[in-house]
Amino acid sequence: MKKWIASLALIIGAQIANAQLGTFKLDEAMLLGGQFSVVGGLSVPFKDFADKSFKLESGYANIGSTIKVGFSYEVAPFIGIVLQYNNFVHPFDKGDFISDFKAARTDVTLTSFETENWRLGGMMLGFLYPLKMYRTTIDSYVGATLLHGVYPKNTIAFIEKQTMAPFQFLQDEVSGNNVGFQAGIKFRYGLFDKKFSRVKLKNLLLIIAVDYLYTEIVYKDIIILEELRSLAFSVPDYTQQYQLINLSVGLGLQFD
Repeated sequence: MKKWIASLALIIGAQIANAQLGTFKLDEAMLLGGQFSVVGGLSVPFKDFADKSFKLESGYANIGSTIKVGFSYEVAPFIGIVLQYNNFVHPFDKGDFISDFKAARTDVTLTSFETENWRLGGMMLGFLYPLKMYRTTIDSYVGATLLHGVYPKNTIAFIEKQTMAPFQFLQDEVSGNNVGFQAGIKFRYGLFDKKFSRVKLKNLLLIIAVDYLYTEIVYKDIIILEELRSLAFSVPDYTQQYQLINLSVGLGLQFD
């Protein structure tokens, strides 16, 4: 009797294991193919881009926003390609800059300072390594990004204390391009089974992504106009280093 019960238990256990394995393979298969995603979130600057110490390389960038639109496809079981458009907007910290300017230029009285946001965007092409689990995939990816940056327009006005002469300088926005490095991790979780969809889309995905971006952009042909006297000055090229940590959440679609 004990031998029969043990044999029956082994048979039932094997059937349950096969059923679970089959279910897992079915769900895992649902995560194969390509993915299209749209995510957005916070972009956190650091190093020179976030520095606020009134140095030439200081970017005075505050925490900004990012939007990413991406497509990835697994060309083999453990490797895929990813194509992703990135857009970043970072406010310029006017308050800290004004305080630093007043501390450094005691010979003038600042009357106004206006500026716009830092802007950066471009396309990344890279490789990803997908780690698959039950209804979840973790993508590790690395790639090169062709980026277009915009140095913000700013206007500053002050009065020289000794002569009481007013000055107003305008520097228009300047753009530049360079290649950057980007690496990150993306979590994909399947929300719905394909049987609930009337179109041939396998899954609606919840996307959570964390990535790092580095680049340096040289801004050339910078012209400063003294508006009160209609004088123009050319200044040396300016190099801005960008280092960003980006946290994003969004949705994606899984398809063949």
